[in-house]
Amino acid sequence: MSVSGSELEYLLWRVEYLLRQIHKNQQDQKERENQMAIRVSIAPEDVARQRVVTQGATWYPVVVRNIVIELNKAGDANNFVTDFEVDDGPDKGCRARVWFSEKAIGMMIPFLKAVGVDVPNSGLADFDIEPAIGRQVLAFIQVEDYNGKPGNVVKDYRKR
Repeated sequence: MSVSGSELEYLLWRVEYLLRQIHKNQQDQKERENQMAIRVSIAPEDVARQRVVTQGATWYPVVVRNIVIELNKAGDANNFVTDFEVDDGPDKGCRARVWFSEKAIGMMIPFLKAVGVDVPNSGLADFDIEPAIGRQVLAFIQVEDYNGKPGNVVKDYRKR
């Protein structure tokens, strides 16, 4: 079999082209392997926040896990975002979150009394809320749907 010069040139060019493609594919594969994976971390608190209480609407022993202040969606007032965790019984570990708005701060009075704050009838008072973190209270919790998903909703508080 004889091959002409132009055919040989074409074959060499084609081999060279295929070798470049193989090399490029190998480099692309290495780059994909070196890219960081898209990772999601789920903490135990995240899982607990998804669990709903199973004993129905009743009083649950809870501990105040955290209180943070954040600006509301409208940007015109603060919310005291309060996290509770059931700390005894079959629903131990279930969590609930409450947003107390400074626009309706009176809604926070039952909670303040439950954690031991002496709220005067005159209403003239100023409290440091941070000591409430870690306090144990009773919370009346029921399960309600929010955007089609069940969640724990705290309706009332009392001393434990």
